[in-house]
Amino acid sequence: MSSTVREMQFNGFSVSLEAYNCMLDAYGKEGEMEKFQNVLQRMEEPNCASDHYTYNIMINIWRKEMDR
Repeated sequence: MSSTVREMQFNGFSVSLEAYNCMLDAYGKEGEMEKFQNVLQRMEEPNCASDHYTYNIMINIWRKEMDR
């Protein structure tokens, strides 16, 4: 998934907030917390503003992590 994002950026396309949210959700559900954190950090670089979907994903994933 992250290779697709890199390829998009290399070809001059911007990555949408929806794409970042999808990556967060997918990595979080798979328990890939390092990749989850990397996506969050990558969202800060281009000043990609989070929305309520982003925060809901973060809350749900972190809640599941705390239950493990």
